[in-house]
Parts: sequence; C-alpha cells; structure tokens
Amino acid sequence: MNTKRRRESYLAWTERTVLNYLYKQYNLWYDFNQGNVLNIKEVNLNIRFTKEMYTDIYTRVGYEFAKETYKDLTGETLKEINFNLVTKETISPFQLIINQFIATELATRITGVNTTSENVIRGLLVQAKKEGLGELETAKLLRSNFQEFSKVRSKTIARTELISSSNYGSLQGAKLTGLNLQKEWIASVGGSNDRL
Repeated sequence: MNTKRRRESYLAWTERTVLNYLYKQYNLWYDFNQGNVLNIKEVNLNIRFTKEMYTDIYTRVGYEFAKETYKDLTGETLKEINFNLVTKETISPFQLIINQFIATELATRITGVNTTSENVIRGLLVQAKKEGLGELETAKLLRSNFQEFSKVRSKTIARTELISSSNYGSLQGAKLTGLNLQKEWIASVGGSNDRL
C-alpha cells in the first residue's frame, strides 16, 4: 500500500483521537471551575491530555510506519524487547525512541495546542462579558463554541500530526535497521493538491 493510502487509513482514527482529547481537556477545565464561568480569572488547560494525545498518535501511527519501513529495508519484523522482567511487559525499540521524542521535540507543539485552546476560551469569556451574558448563557456559549472550534481544530491537528508521525516513524524505522542510508528530498513543481 502506498504512503498516501496508509495515511488515509489512519485519518478518521487520528481525527477522533484529537477531538476526544480536546473535549477531555475542556471538560476537565470546566469541571475544575465547577461551571462557575463568570468568576474565572485564568484559563490554564491541563497539558496531560495533550501529551497523551501525541503519545497515542505517534505510538500507533509512527510505530506502524516504522515497522513497515524496517521490514521493507531488511525483510525482517521489528523485534520487541523485554522491558520489565517482573511484569514481562514488552516495548519496542521504537517506543523508547518515541517517548524521548515526545519529551523533547514535541514539547513546543504540545504547548502550542494548549495555548490556542486557552486563547479561544479567553476570547469567548471576553465576548460573554461584553454581551452581559449570565452564568448559564456564558456556559452555553463556551460549550457550543468550543465544541465547534474543537471539530475544526481536530481536523487540522490530525492532518499535521498524521503526516509528521508517519514521516518520523518511517525515518526511525530506517535508522533502526543499522543500514547506512541517505535521506533524499524530492521537490514537487507547482505544489501539490494532495491532502495527505
């Protein structure tokens, strides 16, 4: 299967994953404030859900692309390694790489996703205050607008991270072979209309 089709096969899952995490993040924030939206001074969303979202996407998509690239180059299956002798849990070499990558390289993206969501909530709170909305009306404005925002945003994040995680997985799968490989960039004249 070509790269575009493989990516497309993960698109719906990735969009649902992002949307679910954005909703979890908002709901945790809303519940923390006990729905008392008129007295909110700061909007700080918990970064945990965003980090879990990236971990899920890069682990599932990136790992599949890493395994396929590894197999394409070596003819062998990427082996699992024993991680915990007591529980007998296994972890792939790729998972170790991905955990480090998320902790270091993706920190900026994780913060950016949170900051964007926080700014949307702040803007809605300012709008509600200007319009003189009460508690219930403000809560309704927040929920409906944040849900709509999250649907649109989840598509953008999903497409970006689907491409990023599949590329990263393929690159790491190639590196795990131990082969001396050269990366080659291919330019496209006039751009591309492909969505993935």
